[in-house]
Amino acid sequence: METYCMRGNPAQVIAACFGLAAFVVAIVAGAASGTATTQVLIRALIAMSICYPLGLAAGLICNRVVDDHLEANTKVVRAPQPPEPEPAVTADTAEDEEDVLVI
Repeated sequence: METYCMRGNPAQVIAACFGLAAFVVAIVAGAASGTATTQVLIRALIAMSICYPLGLAAGLICNRVVDDHLEANTKVVRAPQPPEPEPAVTADTAEDEEDVLVI
């Protein structure tokens, strides 16, 4: 499997985004509800640990789809080209031809 960015595997980047998004949503929701800080942090860590593998699976599926698409588009069958026509015989190239009288 090829990597498409220099800083990491795209599947891992997607997984990290999923995990961090879950963590932030849990922190904001917990802070808005007035729940105790330790309870909010524990729930946020649980949400992050659940969403990271889900994001990794989604990233691996995306990688596979992109790889299949690239492979399908690089194996395009090209139509055969027609053969090149033979060059016409002119006065310059007709050294071995016999002379023809044109009236």
